[in-house]
Amino acid sequence: MLTQRKAALVYFICCAFLASTCWAGEYSTNVDALNQVHKEIYLEAQNTLNDWSGEREKLQKAGYLIDSLIASEPGFLPAYIEKARLVIMKGYTEDRYMDANREALEIIKDIQAKDPAYAKSYVLAGHVYTNLHDYENAERSLQAARGHAMEDPWFYYNWAKLLEAKGHIPEAVTFAEQALVRSKDNGKALVAAAVIIIKYAPDSGRSGASQNLASIVFAYFRKPSERLRVAERLIHEYSGRREHLVYAYEIVTRQKQQTPNLPEADLLMARLLMVRGYLVTENYVDKYDPRFVAEAERILASISHREPVRARALGLRVRLAISMGDFTKAHRLIDEAEKESAVPQDEILKSLAQLHFAEGRYRETVAILERLGVTSSELLQAAYEKTGQVAKVHEIYKRRIAMAPKNAWVLGNYASFLLFTLNHIDGAIEYGKRALAEMDYPSARNNLSLALLIRASKSFKSGKIEAAQKDFQFAASTGISGSHLVKYCGYYCFDIKKMIEFFQGRKDQSVH
Repeated sequence: MLTQRKAALVYFICCAFLASTCWAGEYSTNVDALNQVHKEIYLEAQNTLNDWSGEREKLQKAGYLIDSLIASEPGFLPAYIEKARLVIMKGYTEDRYMDANREALEIIKDIQAKDPAYAKSYVLAGHVYTNLHDYENAERSLQAARGHAMEDPWFYYNWAKLLEAKGHIPEAVTFAEQALVRSKDNGKALVAAAVIIIKYAPDSGRSGASQNLASIVFAYFRKPSERLRVAERLIHEYSGRREHLVYAYEIVTRQKQQTPNLPEADLLMARLLMVRGYLVTENYVDKYDPRFVAEAERILASISHREPVRARALGLRVRLAISMGDFTKAHRLIDEAEKESAVPQDEILKSLAQLHFAEGRYRETVAILERLGVTSSELLQAAYEKTGQVAKVHEIYKRRIAMAPKNAWVLGNYASFLLFTLNHIDGAIEYGKRALAEMDYPSARNNLSLALLIRASKSFKSGKIEAAQKDFQFAASTGISGSHLVKYCGYYCFDIKKMIEFFQGRKDQSVH
């Protein structure tokens, strides 16, 4: 059943696009002037982008919220700031970063035309101009925001990036420190600032070094929760950057020395060990080095009955049990979590869906994820594939492509799906070409050449020699992998072999 707040949000989303006709034509930058539902929508969209670290689902959610708000409140300029940020982030995921920054700049210029005094637009403009290497306009924009955006972490971060680009490293680090201090609950700003500080820390060997990140955190932040927030975001944003874990470990270790019985610090140490011990994902289950698993499990077991970390500790223990193939233990832990009112039901169900998939109970996985309202997760897609629900897999691919039309991996995976699952050869060629146009990588190249050879062999068999030759030559220029062809040609193998022999014979005759 919907809570009163959720019902209000749903009502707003449904009506937003009809509400624009009621707009009075004034421009506003005052968030508090919005009604409560509109304000919550704006803050949710902003927080979703602030918490983004590459997740497609978050960009999709934020985009829907922002577009709904703009339709209802077309004169509310902060919504357009978030729209510009969204454009930049989507451009990053779609490998069209510079074009996306140019698009964002047009949105910002429109905001400034409507309200030349809106400081936040100049803060974002400073970021965009720096990305576009227009340092003169970047500095001019940030100077325009000075005195009006002094508590905005992005003001300091954008100065830091501009100064770094111009080679003024000590000043850049100083501004990054100020961005870190003011980041508060803005996780994206926090990590962005931390990256600059880490980059020029004394032990990095770079010139212009200041003190290291952990020292800055303990100097500026007095509350353990604030310090651990920095460590948590570093772990969350790891992505293979060893320095993130090094400084997260130093922060957590120093905090544990000061507050030995703080369960939040123990929880972060366990998470850090899991990230450090990650090996590979097999069949949608993360696998970890057993040495790290043992230590992480020991820590989690010691705090799994303590508040406020109880729910999160149980969730991590379930993941570890599934990883080690101990499904009996995973079920026991889930049963234990279900008895605890403090553990969110959604989190329990997510763990249960993962467990059912690992056990091969794919229909149960689908049922749980659909109940949770999940629409585009990779686990749901895999469960649909396992249960033969091809049409639903197709729908997930179409949603992903609509959201990221220039993402090479999404396009390439879709081409593979069309080729091997749907036997849609023309579609596989179309999307294979689109994938390679964005990024050249082996699997996309091999599948495109295979699809071309299959289409060529079908044309050849029908007597359409010119069409067959055209596709054959295209496949040859793309690069034909013999091992890939033999492995995946299927019932087309004989026809492809005959066609290749024919064209090879033609080539040999022309030589003589």
